[in-house]
Amino acid sequence: MKILAIGAHPDDIEIFMYGFLASCKSRGDEIYMIVATDGGAGKVIEESNIVEIRKNETIMGLKKIGVPSFLNFPDGELNLHNYAKNVLKDYINEIKPDLVLTHSPKDY
Repeated sequence: MKILAIGAHPDDIEIFMYGFLASCKSRGDEIYMIVATDGGAGKVIEESNIVEIRKNETIMGLKKIGVPSFLNFPDGELNLHNYAKNVLKDYINEIKPDLVLTHSPKDY
């Protein structure tokens, strides 16, 4: 089975989907992951290189199940970029997943 996980921010897949994806990986499923934004609006720490820090944390957190694709849309502005839908649509059409995991429609 091909499974595609789409997280809006770095750390979303790790926090909300990791257990399920790890179980699927262990049974032989193909796991694909997309992180839509760069995470630059995260203010847990005040660092000028927060985007790089969050990307590296995501790579390290997901390394046992795969390497995500990073779309690098500006954090907090995903809905302002009309082409974001087309980019995601292209990824979905390319991968042709059997299952897509992502946020709830009511997630901020």
